[in-house]
Amino acid sequence: MAAPRAALLALPAILLPAAQPDPAALLARVDRLRQPWPAFSADLALVEKGKETRWRLCVASDGDTRLDGLTPKEKGRAVLMKGERMWLLTPGSKRAIPVTAQQRLVGSAAGGDLARLKLAGDFEPAGLQEASLDGEPCWRIELTARRPSVPYRRAVLWIRKAGELPRAVDFYFASGKLAQTVRFDPPVTMAGRPFIAGLTLGDPKHPAQAQMRLSAIAVGEPDPARFEPPR
Repeated sequence: MAAPRAALLALPAILLPAAQPDPAALLARVDRLRQPWPAFSADLALVEKGKETRWRLCVASDGDTRLDGLTPKEKGRAVLMKGERMWLLTPGSKRAIPVTAQQRLVGSAAGGDLARLKLAGDFEPAGLQEASLDGEPCWRIELTARRPSVPYRRAVLWIRKAGELPRAVDFYFASGKLAQTVRFDPPVTMAGRPFIAGLTLGDPKHPAQAQMRLSAIAVGEPDPARFEPPR
């Protein structure tokens, strides 16, 4: 009788559902994969409708971010983000032009889409459940904006159950309308760290509107002078 009794005692543990992961820990993992280093620079390529534009992305340890155009049409053009403020710098202009994170500054991509790397600074988890995306088992995490100034009031983050890797994030306006979709490429190893180097940006009408890729990573603090807007 000892063996059957042991089997019966073990049965409840077998039937118990697996513990759900901590949504805040999953969100932090996504941020680490998107920005594994406190500060770095990289080349950014944006491909839309077969046309490629290239930019130099600089990220400071305090979160300040700058994009500088590299291709001929964008040369001399820059997007600068400091905290929640953003400016557009154009060739020949003596003053920076204040813009919002939702303005389309780089093709179909908004400046905030390209400059912001971390989600946890803008959003906090509000719920987690099991779901599927394109037939793939995922954790679905509801995110709510931390401040009224965040461009999108709500987001949904999709994490693959297999390996707990980010699959996608959908951003919503305050009205509840879907505003922006982001699909993550699998992480690759760069500068010794796992890193999500590629994204696909879209909207409800164009789910795969633009592809963004980062390369030529240089780890370290960029020149602080690059983050001072012209007066």
